[in-house]
Amino acid sequence: MNLKKIWIIVMSLFFYSPLSYCYQVKFFDDAKRFIELNEKPKKVVSLSPSITEILYEIGEKEHIKGITYYDEYVIEGAQIVGGFLCPSIEKIKEINPDIIFCSKRHKKIINVFEKKGVKIIVLEPNDIPSLYRTIKILSDIFERQDNGLRLINKIKYQLDHIQKKLSHIKKQQRLRVMRIMGRNVLMTPTVNSFQTQLIKLAGGIPPNFQAQGPIVEVSKRDWINFNPQVVYFCGGDKRLIDKIKTLPGWKDVSAIKNNRIYSYPCALTCRLSAHTGYFVAWLASDIYSKKFLDDRYWVNKDKIISKREIPISLGYIKSVNLIKSSIFDFINKTILITFKKPMNIISTLEGPRYNIINIGNHYTPPPCWRITHHLGLEKSRKRIYSALQLKEKYSSFLFTGADMDNLAIIRKQYKDLVVYVFATAGVKTNAMRMSKDIGCYYEIDPGTINMIIMTNVKLTPRAMTRAIITATEAKSALLNDLDIRSSYNPKIYQATGTGTDNIIVVQGDGKFTLDNAGGHSKLGELIAKAVYDAVKIAIQKQNNLIEDRSIFKKLNERGISIFDIVYNSEIIPKNKKELFVQKLEELLLNKKYASFMQEFLVLSDEYEKGHIKDISAVSKLGQLVLTSISGKENVQIKIFVNDNNIPKVLRIGLNSFLTAVEECVTNQ
Repeated sequence: MNLKKIWIIVMSLFFYSPLSYCYQVKFFDDAKRFIELNEKPKKVVSLSPSITEILYEIGEKEHIKGITYYDEYVIEGAQIVGGFLCPSIEKIKEINPDIIFCSKRHKKIINVFEKKGVKIIVLEPNDIPSLYRTIKILSDIFERQDNGLRLINKIKYQLDHIQKKLSHIKKQQRLRVMRIMGRNVLMTPTVNSFQTQLIKLAGGIPPNFQAQGPIVEVSKRDWINFNPQVVYFCGGDKRLIDKIKTLPGWKDVSAIKNNRIYSYPCALTCRLSAHTGYFVAWLASDIYSKKFLDDRYWVNKDKIISKREIPISLGYIKSVNLIKSSIFDFINKTILITFKKPMNIISTLEGPRYNIINIGNHYTPPPCWRITHHLGLEKSRKRIYSALQLKEKYSSFLFTGADMDNLAIIRKQYKDLVVYVFATAGVKTNAMRMSKDIGCYYEIDPGTINMIIMTNVKLTPRAMTRAIITATEAKSALLNDLDIRSSYNPKIYQATGTGTDNIIVVQGDGKFTLDNAGGHSKLGELIAKAVYDAVKIAIQKQNNLIEDRSIFKKLNERGISIFDIVYNSEIIPKNKKELFVQKLEELLLNKKYASFMQEFLVLSDEYEKGHIKDISAVSKLGQLVLTSISGKENVQIKIFVNDNNIPKVLRIGLNSFLTAVEECVTNQ
């Protein structure tokens, strides 16, 4: 073979080998700028929660180094760089990113970092096609094309599925739906807003008040003339809804009179992102829940879609399967445990059950919640057992709104004794402090902690019932350690559980029998430790709540928004409010001052419990904070926050910080 042929072979191998790979991504961003990337980014800051969500869902977490405190996700190694409106330039500089994903609103960020050679990318999807385009761009940038395509197809399926269901509802049967926004003045999205598009996709008839911009103020006349049949809101907009319920004329529209007022997470209502299809399905099902209960509106019949076996080493267990099914025409998920022989169990949902073959924990997705509420627990349970081809006589399930993909399975062992705990947990909407919060009703709820406890020994009835107490104490200890707040009184109380928690304890089988599952027994110790770890993992997976979360999240969990605090203050000039938010966020990004604020949170809880009687030391702490920030002695703390709904100790803390901010702003 001559040298020329050898050279051709060598070069062809080079050009078609992995070594010859060339990274290049080109596109126009939503600011209409041409973007060309020749190297995969290593350090990314995302100032857009919508973009962060998409990156997380396509599996791109490794390179995200900076996010806002509005982001829902726990991303290891990512720093909080502030809020959406006023992110900290200094914090972003510390990260030294390759790319910043931002909004057109971030003019200062764009100006500063473009000069430093940082690639600025503006991606702001404003309709469904642009959402797909955004996902495609992000998956190309991070070489996650397969994951990006799966996400797009998932959203398309969810939207297409709802359109098929809605096709059976005639135009004259469609309902008028309005998205409520605002704190003091009622507003709603304009006709060109993506939120209006979502209402249409959910089969609703949105208002058209002929206005420019993203939102429009709604007059009393417009409100009455439109006469919404369904209204929905998110977050702090509830205060406006509560006010409307009391006002003549305003309270007389159909939605208010019929109590068709629905609340959704802000992460779903306020942006187009990875879960938009999921939200449209949920909204549509709430609007037309009674119709969707009728199987004439179904696209799919009840059926099992898939099974995935989970290996568990307990001698009396035949199989453990994670089952995906279509029930009520939406995707349900079940952890199903089948025994080799009939077992006795204790269920806090059903009491003692005998000769049981199947136990499980069943996830009912949000689009089914109102459907099952209309149907009732008993009929819903029968329908679920039928769909899963189980006999009710030999089956006992728990039911939850926590996704079974977020199931935690923990195994603990001491010598020959083994304990398994299966747990799902959601604590964001239904967490309660027993003895303080008020009970009203029972229904399947997204905030539910469900546990299944199994051992490799035989438990006496005494041990089974005592295991429930042990597990409950361990669960409450975990919620206390995580500082999970009551959903009903978050500013004052920590939660001890949720209003719909349930436990199944299996009698089990083995070489020996145990009669004690209390705290002094090894069995009780293993149950408690397994429960603690399982519920902790389940909460993190379902709600993205970890021990080391930011002070911003801890304030939000108490229903305290920095933005609202500043913008509701009557003594902060309007032209200074954005600057106040920015400065306050910058202070709380500092670990020292974040710790000061954390001290106020802890002291507030202790004061509300009655453990602290004299708050003069708290006032001195506030003065210390003010002096430390402003550098001035004897500055009097001003009353920026005078809302009695905020506990007294927290008001002192917030006022000391805001007074310090005023000193900083004045000295600029």
